[in-house]
Amino acid sequence: MQIDNYKGYVLITGATSGIGLATLKEFHDIGYFVYFTFCNSFDRAAEIEEEFPNTKSFKLDLSSNSNIKNFFKKFNNFCNKLDVLINNAAQTKFVNDNAKDSFDEDDFLYYVQRNLVSQYAMIFHAKKIMNQGGSVINIASVAAFNGIGSNIAYSASKAGLVNLTKSLSRQYKGSIKVNAVAPGLLKTKLTKEFPEKYFESYRNATAMGELASAKDVADVIISIVCSMKFLNGQCIIVDGGCV
Repeated sequence: MQIDNYKGYVLITGATSGIGLATLKEFHDIGYFVYFTFCNSFDRAAEIEEEFPNTKSFKLDLSSNSNIKNFFKKFNNFCNKLDVLINNAAQTKFVNDNAKDSFDEDDFLYYVQRNLVSQYAMIFHAKKIMNQGGSVINIASVAAFNGIGSNIAYSASKAGLVNLTKSLSRQYKGSIKVNAVAPGLLKTKLTKEFPEKYFESYRNATAMGELASAKDVADVIISIVCSMKFLNGQCIIVDGGCV
């Protein structure tokens, strides 16, 4: 598996659907070897490996930092160099207006762990094997900027991820670049339980008059990694002109 004619090596979390899968396809097609993670979708991961031969999947549960540490112990047996990390995996749920006056500490911490703390842990461990000039892309959300999202914990965790992006880009001083992409609302597995009127309202609020596709976001990720060589510490909003 480890041969030198690949353009590079990329690790994408949560890549069995949506933005993660669209990004996997694009990196694969331009000559990268793609490692990707999943949580429960064993069968789908196997299908992706079969369809895209230069890929390998790993199970990863982002609910604890010890899980991530153990993942990298296993991952490092297969890969001792990495060029790109895409922190894509995230979780959320739609909370309607009637429930927004309540506060559930466990619920809040649940989303902060999976959408912010785990991303920091992934970067911390991945940097140890990243090549000089490597690239990290964190998948944030427009909810980080407008505070309008599926729930308050999700919005807050994504805002934290944007700040983490800026902070780490300064800390690493170009040894690796850290950027973020903030998609607007997409129809993906992550949002499949959202009410249709939520999508319609968002669509009407965009200057494009439509929702982005997962491929639209993947195109921006590829551009940052492959073309925007001097971009660092930035968050690119991909929402069709809504924010």
